[in-house]
Amino acid sequence: MKKSGLGKDPLSWISSTLPEKKRTKSSERLVKKIPKFQTFEIRLTVPFSQQHLTFLDKMQREILKNRDKQYKKERITKNSIIRACVEAFKDVEINLKNIPDEETLLERLKEKVKS
Repeated sequence: MKKSGLGKDPLSWISSTLPEKKRTKSSERLVKKIPKFQTFEIRLTVPFSQQHLTFLDKMQREILKNRDKQYKKERITKNSIIRACVEAFKDVEINLKNIPDEETLLERLKEKVKS
């Protein structure tokens, strides 16, 4: 397939045809709104066990099933859950000295969650 060199949005140079007076906030939001996943710069591939994947699937289903219509602002995915977990631990002070393996790291993370 030949690349055109037009980038991700080849029609971005086209401006709105609505007059300034008739332009509404919702029409401006539609023009500027891009999916949240496209706002992230880096893709990361992480190997998971079947148990991990099952847990993420179950958590995602529970979140989607247990929210009222007013809380359905954006789609919650397994990636959303993982990013939220990373974000939650970002500001937590964890003893990172002398961690020999993933098991020890897990124990220290659980200690912080419990306290």
